[in-house]
Amino acid sequence: MDYVLFLKFMMKCGSLLCLLLHLTAAITDKAVNASLLDNQTDSLVAVFDLSKANESDKLNVGEDTNTKMDAIKEHFKDKVGVNINDEIRSIVEEVLLQKGYYNYTDAVKKNTDAILRIQDDQKQMSARFNSRIKIIYTTVEKKVKPRECADVDFLKDGVYVIYPRGENQPKRAYCVWQDNRKWTVIQRRFDFSVDFYRSWNEYKEGFGTASGEHWLGNDFIHSISTNGRHRVKFILGKDGTKKYAEYANFRIKDERGKYKLKVSGYSGTAGDSIDSVDSQGRANRQKIFNL
Repeated sequence: MDYVLFLKFMMKCGSLLCLLLHLTAAITDKAVNASLLDNQTDSLVAVFDLSKANESDKLNVGEDTNTKMDAIKEHFKDKVGVNINDEIRSIVEEVLLQKGYYNYTDAVKKNTDAILRIQDDQKQMSARFNSRIKIIYTTVEKKVKPRECADVDFLKDGVYVIYPRGENQPKRAYCVWQDNRKWTVIQRRFDFSVDFYRSWNEYKEGFGTASGEHWLGNDFIHSISTNGRHRVKFILGKDGTKKYAEYANFRIKDERGKYKLKVSGYSGTAGDSIDSVDSQGRANRQKIFNL
């Protein structure tokens, strides 16, 4: 469609808002029954043989028995503990000897030192990594600019700066939140305070103010529409009645392609008037002016 014809179509309405949208996972221990066969067992037997003795004798024998029992327990524990530790140490030393270590203490020290060195290396690597991440984040934050309203983090409708043609070419645009989506306003008319009969270059670069009536600019619209898939929505109002036309796919060519418009996937209440555009970009003028 020739952009002039397209503009005539849009200017016919009493008011117009044109929006562009980007579309884009208890342990029971077994009793160890061990016979303690040594020279201390005689006193134990004596305890049981004196069951008929007087209470005083039984008390004395009981105390001696407890003392002997405690001594036997300590002796057994120390003996077993030493034997087990010696056995474990012997096994460990044998394994280390097979691995080339000739001294248990030296082997432990060497491995401990190695572990500490690895921990220090990890700390240094983590510090360097965090430092580089900060540098990358700062660089990206400076270079990556929002190309359209879909990239802007905003809470209320209003004017925001976008960069459709790169970070060195900022553009003020009106962004709105509608239908749970972020839309970039490419045309806004409501009081006819701005003259829309403009030259080719004015339509190319845009005119008006983003906070009021304006045309975003053909070059900017082209850059946005070719940055991924987009849909467009025309909201038309007249005499208090509003209608809309929405297209699931929207794109315009660059200046060399004379900003030819391509849309598809219509839905809405205003009628599919743009569908009259053919492959050569011509339109049925009578149909447009009779909207």
